Amino acid sequence: MAALLARTVEQVESPVPMRVARLTIDMLRAVPMKPLTTAARVLRAGKRVQGIEALILDGETVVARATALRARVDETLDLLEVREAPDPALGQPPAELPPVDEEPAWKFASGFLLAVDYVGSLSAQTGRAACVWTRLRCPVMDGEVATPLVRLAALADLGSGVGNQIDHSRYTAINPDLSVSILREPAGDWIGVCGVTFRARDGIAQSHAVFHDRMGPVARMQAMLLLDRR
Repeated sequence: MAALLARTVEQVESPVPMRVARLTIDMLRAVPMKPLTTAARVLRAGKRVQGIEALILDGETVVARATALRARVDETLDLLEVREAPDPALGQPPAELPPVDEEPAWKFASGFLLAVDYVGSLSAQTGRAACVWTRLRCPVMDGEVATPLVRLAALADLGSGVGNQIDHSRYTAINPDLSVSILREPAGDWIGVCGVTFRARDGIAQSHAVFHDRMGPVARMQAMLLLDRR
């Protein structure tokens, strides 16, 4: 859903060169495995900042919605990029990528997770981060190369699962929302995810993650989780 919404946002024309700096998604209801439609509109027009709303619809029913903030880009500013120091709570993925098996790594899963490669450990102590490298195994749309933003959005939801130390045999954890703040678009197919989840006793949790490419951090994610018994 996040990848499709990001793609919909990117298809909206901008008056000057712009890129998405923040993408916030509300997952309003279950999305059926059937043909869907998308729609977008400009909420805030401007040459410096632009607000966009994107929708996924099942017939006339909105099943997911995103609001995006696009900002103008100006390469002539020639600003030095300051490398962000690793967050001590979130860490950073290993510098070197180990070999990847051509078979899907998520052998216990189905659906979207079978479309993702990952290397690294998903496990972590409660309240501590786990870090993995991830990449998409297939295109988001047939016959179309996914843009860096679409790839980042497609993998952003993994931040709610990496470092989430619950007993998945006893509990479920769904995130009705997802918000990604994007420093820059990732370079290369592989995106590192370092995530941690904190839980309250009443069944509400929050996941935080930082995303990297081989040059450093590219984005941060936050999501609310609703926990329940199976």
